[in-house]
Amino acid sequence: MIREDQRYAVVCEQVCHHPPVTAMHCESENWSLWQEYKLDIRFRGQYVKVIPTGFVHLRMKSDNMHYSWKKPTTTIHNIILGRLWVDNEGEVLVTCHQTKETASVKFQSYSKAGKHFKELKGEVRSESGTVERLLRGAWDKGLDSYKVKSVLPKNNYESGTHVHSLWKTKERPAESTKMFGFTKFAMELNDIDIGICPTDSRMRPDCRLLELGHVDDASKEKHRLEEKQRAAKRARDAAKTAWKPRWFVSARDADTDSVAHVYAGGYWRAKLAANFKDVPDIY
Repeated sequence: MIREDQRYAVVCEQVCHHPPVTAMHCESENWSLWQEYKLDIRFRGQYVKVIPTGFVHLRMKSDNMHYSWKKPTTTIHNIILGRLWVDNEGEVLVTCHQTKETASVKFQSYSKAGKHFKELKGEVRSESGTVERLLRGAWDKGLDSYKVKSVLPKNNYESGTHVHSLWKTKERPAESTKMFGFTKFAMELNDIDIGICPTDSRMRPDCRLLELGHVDDASKEKHRLEEKQRAAKRARDAAKTAWKPRWFVSARDADTDSVAHVYAGGYWRAKLAANFKDVPDIY
């Protein structure tokens, strides 16, 4: 996907089917962002906990600074009966591996924080552990950074008047309530782009039929695709051939000492040349 209005491009690939694992690489003129997205899912009757595993990585191109962090746990409530809603819990620790500076943001569950469960609190610390800035906000509104004015008893801090807005949510489109609460970005994710890879998920025929409202035909097409996947797996098993991702390779990150799939290159050259060779026929 290319977002010319935001000046970045992103490529994702499902690098494992069981368990499902997706690798992502996003690139702009100023930074690179990559992650391997996999989940530990725990069902608890009326709710389900979604626990992301692995690191998210960001590298700034101006100074080559590498940052990494892990995501909080998300709980989806009322999955069987009632209105769906979510809360997040856990501490997100962002580390700059070159300067050893850190930023921590604490997410609070509804059971612990009540009506304040969306509030965010955090700190930015120097390599020596000194709190340099305070972070305050809410995960559905935005996050601000405040310079520390003074240190109070019991390791509390008083924030100064200098405020820097780190990010703010955008107002959702008027039709969002009819579109599962999607943002404008989410609504556009399935839009067909020019010259995309034949294996792009936006090309899935069952999804296209579902978007057109042809529910029965979409269900039949989904069944056909699943049977085709099973047949392809049986053929690989018979040939003793392991599945190999097309655009990503497994590699160890030295800063976090973790192994994940990273972008191997080649996708954008293939897109510009309109020449996607060596891709499987999955549809």
